[in-house]
Amino acid sequence: VLSMVAFSEVSSLLLPGWHVVSVEHVDYLGALKFFRDEPRTITVTALIRPDAEHPDDLVAECTLSAERTLPGQDTPQRTVHGNGVVRLSASPRSAPEAAKPGRKAKSSLSAEQIYSVYFHGDAYQVLDSVWRAKDGSAVGRFADDLPPNHVPVDAPLLIGPRLAELCFQTAGMEEMGREGKNALPLHVGSWEVFGTPSEDGALVCTARPTDDGFECLVQRGNGTVVARMRQYWTVVTPNPLPDDQAALLAGVMAK
Repeated sequence: VLSMVAFSEVSSLLLPGWHVVSVEHVDYLGALKFFRDEPRTITVTALIRPDAEHPDDLVAECTLSAERTLPGQDTPQRTVHGNGVVRLSASPRSAPEAAKPGRKAKSSLSAEQIYSVYFHGDAYQVLDSVWRAKDGSAVGRFADDLPPNHVPVDAPLLIGPRLAELCFQTAGMEEMGREGKNALPLHVGSWEVFGTPSEDGALVCTARPTDDGFECLVQRGNGTVVARMRQYWTVVTPNPLPDDQAALLAGVMAK
Protein backbone atom coordinates (compact mmCIF):
# COMPACT_ATOMS: atom_id res chain seq x y z
CA VAL A 1 0.00 0.00 0.00
CA LEU A 2 2.74 2.47 0.92
CA SER A 3 4.50 1.87 -2.39
CA MET A 4 1.31 2.93 -4.21
CA VAL A 5 1.18 6.00 -1.97
CA ALA A 6 4.80 6.83 -2.81
CA PHE A 7 4.19 6.40 -6.55
CA SER A 8 1.16 8.70 -6.52
CA GLU A 9 2.68 11.39 -4.30
CA VAL A 10 5.92 11.62 -6.31
CA SER A 11 4.07 11.63 -9.64
CA SER A 12 1.76 14.44 -8.52
CA LEU A 13 4.78 16.65 -7.78
CA LEU A 14 5.54 16.65 -11.50
CA LEU A 15 2.02 17.77 -12.49
CA PRO A 16 0.67 20.28 -9.96
CA GLY A 17 -3.09 20.69 -10.18
CA TRP A 18 -3.65 17.34 -11.91
CA HIS A 19 -5.56 14.51 -10.25
CA VAL A 20 -4.31 11.01 -9.53
CA VAL A 21 -7.20 8.88 -10.79
CA SER A 22 -5.62 5.43 -10.56
CA VAL A 23 -2.51 3.42 -9.82
CA GLU A 24 -2.13 0.56 -12.29
CA HIS A 25 -0.01 -2.49 -13.15
CA VAL A 26 1.50 -2.63 -9.68
CA ASP A 27 3.91 -5.52 -9.14
CA TYR A 28 5.34 -6.38 -5.72
CA LEU A 29 8.78 -7.81 -6.44
CA GLY A 30 10.03 -8.34 -2.90
CA ALA A 31 9.51 -7.02 0.61
CA LEU A 32 11.54 -3.97 1.62
CA LYS A 33 12.79 -4.79 5.10
CA PHE A 34 14.42 -2.59 7.72
CA PHE A 35 17.15 -4.77 9.18
CA ARG A 36 17.92 -4.40 12.91
CA ASP A 37 15.39 -1.52 12.93
CA GLU A 38 17.92 0.69 11.17
CA PRO A 39 16.82 3.40 8.69
CA ARG A 40 17.18 2.87 4.94
CA THR A 41 17.04 5.27 2.02
CA ILE A 42 14.25 4.47 -0.42
CA THR A 43 14.38 5.80 -3.98
CA VAL A 44 11.17 6.41 -5.92
CA THR A 45 11.38 7.31 -9.62
CA ALA A 46 8.57 8.56 -11.86
CA LEU A 47 8.81 9.08 -15.63
CA ILE A 48 5.88 10.98 -17.15
CA ARG A 49 4.70 10.11 -20.66
CA PRO A 50 1.55 10.52 -22.81
CA ASP A 51 -0.94 7.68 -23.10
CA ALA A 52 -1.86 6.95 -26.73
CA GLU A 53 -5.09 5.15 -25.78
CA HIS A 54 -6.26 7.96 -23.46
CA PRO A 55 -4.92 11.24 -24.92
CA ASP A 56 -6.45 13.35 -22.15
CA ASP A 57 -4.37 11.52 -19.52
CA LEU A 58 -0.70 11.39 -18.64
CA VAL A 59 0.90 8.37 -16.99
CA ALA A 60 3.96 8.05 -14.80
CA GLU A 61 6.03 4.87 -14.89
CA CYS A 62 7.30 4.36 -11.34
CA THR A 63 9.77 2.19 -9.47
CA LEU A 64 10.64 1.82 -5.79
CA SER A 65 14.13 0.64 -4.93
CA ALA A 66 16.65 0.60 -2.11
CA GLU A 67 20.35 -0.14 -1.68
CA ARG A 68 22.03 -2.29 0.94
CA THR A 69 25.70 -3.04 1.54
CA LEU A 70 26.12 -6.72 2.33
CA PRO A 71 28.90 -8.08 4.58
CA GLY A 72 32.17 -8.55 2.70
CA GLN A 73 31.12 -6.37 -0.24
CA ASP A 74 32.17 -2.82 -1.03
CA THR A 75 29.52 -2.05 -3.65
CA PRO A 76 25.93 -1.58 -2.45
CA GLN A 77 23.35 -4.00 -3.80
CA ARG A 78 20.41 -2.21 -5.42
CA THR A 79 17.05 -3.99 -5.40
CA VAL A 80 13.85 -2.91 -7.13
CA HIS A 81 11.06 -3.81 -4.72
CA GLY A 82 8.08 -2.70 -6.77
CA ASN A 83 6.88 -0.89 -9.84
CA GLY A 84 3.66 0.52 -11.20
CA VAL A 85 1.98 3.17 -13.32
CA VAL A 86 0.17 6.26 -12.01
CA ARG A 87 -2.57 7.74 -14.19
CA LEU A 88 -3.16 11.48 -13.89
CA SER A 89 -5.96 13.54 -15.38
CA ALA A 90 -6.85 17.23 -15.46
CA SER A 91 -10.20 16.32 -13.83
CA PRO A 92 -11.19 13.71 -11.24
CA ARG A 93 -13.15 10.65 -12.36
CA SER A 94 -16.85 10.30 -11.69
CA ALA A 95 -17.81 7.39 -9.46
CA PRO A 96 -19.65 4.48 -11.10
CA GLU A 97 -23.06 3.48 -9.82
CA ALA A 98 -23.47 0.28 -7.84
CA ALA A 99 -26.03 -1.40 -5.63
CA LYS A 100 -25.79 -0.75 -1.91
CA PRO A 101 -23.58 -3.22 -0.02
CA GLY A 102 -25.39 -6.11 1.61
CA ARG A 103 -26.30 -6.12 5.27
CA LYS A 104 -24.10 -7.82 7.82
CA ALA A 105 -24.64 -11.58 7.93
CA LYS A 106 -25.64 -13.40 11.10
CA SER A 107 -22.26 -15.16 11.13
CA SER A 108 -19.20 -12.90 10.94
CA LEU A 109 -15.62 -12.59 12.12
CA SER A 110 -14.85 -9.92 14.72
CA ALA A 111 -11.79 -7.68 14.73
CA GLU A 112 -10.34 -9.72 17.59
CA GLN A 113 -10.66 -12.92 15.56
CA ILE A 114 -9.32 -11.32 12.38
CA TYR A 115 -6.19 -9.95 14.05
CA SER A 116 -5.45 -13.19 15.80
CA VAL A 117 -4.64 -14.30 12.21
CA TYR A 118 -3.31 -11.10 10.66
CA PHE A 119 -0.10 -9.38 11.79
CA HIS A 120 -0.99 -5.70 11.30
CA GLY A 121 -0.31 -2.99 13.87
CA ASP A 122 -3.02 -0.79 15.35
CA ALA A 123 -3.10 1.83 12.56
CA TYR A 124 -3.72 -0.83 9.91
CA GLN A 125 -6.20 -3.03 11.71
CA VAL A 126 -8.73 -1.66 9.26
CA LEU A 127 -11.39 -4.39 9.54
CA ASP A 128 -14.10 -4.05 12.14
CA SER A 129 -15.71 -7.29 10.93
CA VAL A 130 -15.96 -9.48 7.83
CA TRP A 131 -18.57 -11.93 6.55
CA ARG A 132 -19.64 -13.96 3.54
CA ALA A 133 -22.45 -12.44 1.44
CA LYS A 134 -25.21 -14.47 -0.19
CA ASP A 135 -23.59 -14.09 -3.62
CA GLY A 136 -20.34 -15.63 -2.36
CA SER A 137 -18.32 -12.43 -2.09
CA ALA A 138 -16.65 -11.31 1.14
CA VAL A 139 -17.76 -8.09 2.82
CA GLY A 140 -15.50 -6.19 5.20
CA ARG A 141 -16.61 -3.24 7.34
CA PHE A 142 -14.06 -0.48 7.92
CA ALA A 143 -13.11 0.22 11.54
CA ASP A 144 -14.11 3.72 12.65
CA ASP A 145 -11.80 4.10 15.66
CA LEU A 146 -8.35 3.80 14.11
CA PRO A 147 -5.35 5.80 15.33
CA PRO A 148 -3.84 8.36 12.89
CA ASN A 149 -2.44 7.01 9.64
CA HIS A 150 0.28 9.66 9.38
CA VAL A 151 1.69 12.82 10.93
CA PRO A 152 0.58 15.57 10.61
CA VAL A 153 -2.87 14.04 10.61
CA ASP A 154 -4.42 16.84 8.51
CA ALA A 155 -1.96 16.37 5.62
CA PRO A 156 -4.00 15.14 2.64
CA LEU A 157 -3.30 11.82 0.92
CA LEU A 158 -4.17 11.20 -2.71
CA ILE A 159 -5.24 7.56 -2.92
CA GLY A 160 -6.65 6.46 0.46
CA PRO A 161 -4.04 3.88 1.55
CA ARG A 162 -6.14 2.37 4.33
CA LEU A 163 -9.01 1.89 1.90
CA ALA A 164 -6.68 -0.08 -0.38
CA GLU A 165 -5.60 -2.04 2.68
CA LEU A 166 -9.27 -2.72 3.41
CA CYS A 167 -9.45 -4.41 0.00
CA PHE A 168 -6.30 -6.44 0.62
CA GLN A 169 -7.48 -7.69 3.99
CA THR A 170 -11.08 -8.41 2.97
CA ALA A 171 -9.87 -10.39 -0.05
CA GLY A 172 -7.34 -12.14 2.19
CA MET A 173 -10.05 -13.25 4.60
CA GLU A 174 -12.09 -14.58 1.68
CA GLU A 175 -9.14 -16.52 0.26
CA MET A 176 -8.03 -17.93 3.60
CA GLY A 177 -11.57 -18.96 4.51
CA ARG A 178 -12.35 -20.55 1.16
CA GLU A 179 -9.02 -22.21 0.36
CA GLY A 180 -7.04 -22.12 3.60
CA LYS A 181 -4.30 -20.13 1.85
CA ASN A 182 -2.04 -17.71 3.70
CA ALA A 183 -1.04 -15.22 1.00
CA LEU A 184 0.47 -11.77 0.42
CA PRO A 185 -0.13 -9.15 -2.31
CA LEU A 186 1.56 -9.86 -5.64
CA HIS A 187 -0.14 -7.68 -8.27
CA VAL A 188 -2.77 -4.96 -8.54
CA GLY A 189 -4.18 -4.37 -12.00
CA SER A 190 -5.73 -1.04 -10.97
CA TRP A 191 -6.67 0.95 -7.88
CA GLU A 192 -9.10 3.67 -8.93
CA VAL A 193 -10.16 6.55 -6.70
CA PHE A 194 -13.12 8.81 -7.37
CA GLY A 195 -12.53 12.32 -6.10
CA THR A 196 -10.52 12.55 -2.88
CA PRO A 197 -11.07 9.34 -0.89
CA SER A 198 -11.79 9.81 2.80
CA GLU A 199 -12.35 7.44 5.69
CA ASP A 200 -15.81 8.66 6.68
CA GLY A 201 -19.30 7.43 5.87
CA ALA A 202 -19.63 3.86 7.22
CA LEU A 203 -17.29 2.33 4.64
CA VAL A 204 -17.67 -1.24 3.41
CA CYS A 205 -15.53 -3.28 1.00
CA THR A 206 -17.00 -6.06 -1.15
CA ALA A 207 -14.32 -8.44 -2.47
CA ARG A 208 -15.33 -10.84 -5.23
CA PRO A 209 -12.98 -13.51 -6.63
CA THR A 210 -13.00 -13.77 -10.44
CA ASP A 211 -11.00 -15.66 -13.06
CA ASP A 212 -8.86 -12.52 -13.38
CA GLY A 213 -8.14 -11.97 -9.69
CA PHE A 214 -10.16 -10.19 -7.03
CA GLU A 215 -12.41 -7.25 -7.80
CA CYS A 216 -13.05 -5.04 -4.77
CA LEU A 217 -15.46 -2.17 -4.36
CA VAL A 218 -15.27 0.34 -1.48
CA GLN A 219 -18.59 2.07 -0.78
CA ARG A 220 -20.19 4.29 1.81
CA GLY A 221 -23.31 3.05 3.53
CA ASN A 222 -25.53 4.94 1.08
CA GLY A 223 -23.97 3.04 -1.85
CA THR A 224 -21.62 5.79 -3.10
CA VAL A 225 -18.52 4.22 -4.63
CA VAL A 226 -15.30 5.66 -3.17
CA ALA A 227 -12.69 3.42 -4.80
CA ARG A 228 -12.32 0.23 -6.81
CA MET A 229 -9.57 -2.40 -7.09
CA ARG A 230 -9.33 -4.78 -10.03
CA GLN A 231 -7.14 -7.74 -10.97
CA TYR A 232 -5.73 -8.17 -7.51
CA TRP A 233 -3.55 -11.29 -7.24
CA THR A 234 -1.83 -12.83 -4.24
CA VAL A 235 1.08 -15.20 -3.76
CA VAL A 236 0.87 -18.05 -1.25
CA THR A 237 3.42 -17.92 1.58
CA PRO A 238 5.33 -21.05 2.68
CA ASN A 239 3.72 -20.81 6.12
CA PRO A 240 0.30 -22.52 6.20
CA LEU A 241 -2.41 -21.41 8.59
CA PRO A 242 -2.49 -23.30 11.89
CA ASP A 243 -5.35 -25.78 12.00
CA ASP A 244 -7.33 -23.84 14.62
CA GLN A 245 -7.15 -20.58 12.63
CA ALA A 246 -8.06 -22.35 9.37
CA ALA A 247 -11.09 -23.91 11.04
CA LEU A 248 -12.17 -20.55 12.49
CA LEU A 249 -12.07 -18.82 9.13
CA ALA A 250 -13.64 -21.70 7.22
CA GLY A 251 -16.52 -21.81 9.67
CA VAL A 252 -17.58 -18.30 8.64
CA MET A 253 -16.04 -17.64 5.22
CA ALA A 254 -16.20 -20.99 3.40
CA LYS A 255 -18.99 -21.27 0.85
